[in-house]
Amino acid sequence: MKEAVFDPAWYADEHYLALEKREIFEKLWLVAGFRSALKKDGDYFTIAIFDYEIVVHLLNGQPRAYFNICPHRGGAIVTDVTGNTRPVCKYHGWAFRDGAALTGVRMANAFEHDAVRVDDACGRGLTTLAVAVVGPLIFINMDGQPLAIEEQFPADVLEQLERAGQGSAVLQADFLARYNWKLNMENVKDWMHAPFVHSSTFLGTLPEMQRQLQEHGMIRMRETEARSFGRFVQEIRDLRLLSYRMQSCYEVEEQWYDSKIKRRLSPDHYENIFLFPNTNFCSVGGRYYATQQYFPKSAGSFFYRMNFCLAEMTAKFDAAPLLMAIARGERFVIDEDSVVLERVQRGFASASGREWRFTQGDYEEHLMRQMVYLRDCVYREV
Repeated sequence: MKEAVFDPAWYADEHYLALEKREIFEKLWLVAGFRSALKKDGDYFTIAIFDYEIVVHLLNGQPRAYFNICPHRGGAIVTDVTGNTRPVCKYHGWAFRDGAALTGVRMANAFEHDAVRVDDACGRGLTTLAVAVVGPLIFINMDGQPLAIEEQFPADVLEQLERAGQGSAVLQADFLARYNWKLNMENVKDWMHAPFVHSSTFLGTLPEMQRQLQEHGMIRMRETEARSFGRFVQEIRDLRLLSYRMQSCYEVEEQWYDSKIKRRLSPDHYENIFLFPNTNFCSVGGRYYATQQYFPKSAGSFFYRMNFCLAEMTAKFDAAPLLMAIARGERFVIDEDSVVLERVQRGFASASGREWRFTQGDYEEHLMRQMVYLRDCVYREV
């Protein structure tokens, strides 16, 4: 056993959330969504990160990203979560080339009386974000001088995403979760909870975990002094240590649509690609990809965004009913987690600021790594 790396205040105190906003969400590459959600020129979707509303927009064949704020008086460029439009402000009609430079002003003579300057844009434009497309995913970065994406994610992760290729049909679902966003980020990496929380849902599709449960029974513990606790002592400065892949053998019968899709990733595995800070990318037997994302709202709540993307189609069909059925099943599993994690949140809130000893295990090495990174590089509580 190990002395816990974390402090419960990290999950309950708004002070830590402010540091996460500044040092993580405003600086690092974040998954915005699936590239195949943007099919026609002008297609867009929005993503909310703290108080920022960001538009991801397909313009002239390229995904662009910008804040949904017109530089005139703050009007919105788009007004729906998804849709198709040109980058024109819905308040006063200002137009922007490729979601960037100001290129058109309606009734400009009323806006500028000087005939010499009437067509001078004065360098105005939308505030854009860096964009990178890796395999089926679009990444965005709010920092004015973003680090190279290769400095955040290890090579094998980026290569596997490229190997996944492009998807086809996409379904998105959002809801509010009432616990700290990090609890979900940690929970999806904690494989040991599955037999106890998900015994009636997907445990039956994971034969290796069932085998371990049968082979490893309960061990009677001996009482010892508290000083016998070990400690996790790694120093984590390299962001690439916080994102990784994990595969589990996956058993599921042949599906009716298998002949209509092209599976690029393993048909025999459930694969997770954990993308620090807040995304869990899944390949479910190569049939479809899913992203689970956790966008903080407060120390005790976050917006949970799920995206489901069918693998490339070899024969077109209406995938909406299929993706809806997949989403309903996934939401049932998430609800099982939520019952537990809401109680954890309440427990951490009550323990915050008090002397309390928590415990972690060797199997939690990836969790402890990210906790050390948060402690040392974000909260700076070395």
